[in-house]
Amino acid sequence: MKTHPDYLRAVWASFLIALVFWQLSSTWGLQIIQRGGHKESIFGALMALNGFMVVLMELPLTSGTRRRPAVKVMMTGYALVGVGMGMNIFGTSIAALVVVMIVVAMGEMIALPVAQSYIAGLAPEEMRGRFMGMLGVAWNGATMLGPALGIALFKLSPNSVWIGCLFCGLGAAWLIRPRKFAELFVR
Repeated sequence: MKTHPDYLRAVWASFLIALVFWQLSSTWGLQIIQRGGHKESIFGALMALNGFMVVLMELPLTSGTRRRPAVKVMMTGYALVGVGMGMNIFGTSIAALVVVMIVVAMGEMIALPVAQSYIAGLAPEEMRGRFMGMLGVAWNGATMLGPALGIALFKLSPNSVWIGCLFCGLGAAWLIRPRKFAELFVR
């Protein structure tokens, strides 16, 4: 059986965005504590902000995004996650870190609820488990590589991590795009 090219692009996009997400629980802590000189409680408060936003906003936001084409929603969310993490190059003030978290959380809430159902929808019914298993492999692979890669880059140059996150997020958005550019403008 031939694998659908949209599926392969979606899995690779998921891998890239997962690499970015894993920086939140690994390298971003170094940005806040080591580079920014903040206490661990600031990192905890920022992570709590993410959870608070998801609890309050994800369901209302998802009810709006589910009426839009999945690919456009995912592109928007993936780009926001990449741009949000890329914004770390602008500083480590608490205000800057709050903006980073807000942008990343918005991207997360926009893209992730749609991504799994989109990928499941690309699978033939009899192969859905295998297709979703591959999605799990992409996320788990990023779990193994993301923190180690991010921390190694951070040691070389902290900004290289955030530029890498920007490119991974934008790369994920580019990968998930429709094959024909004009499809972006059609509902």
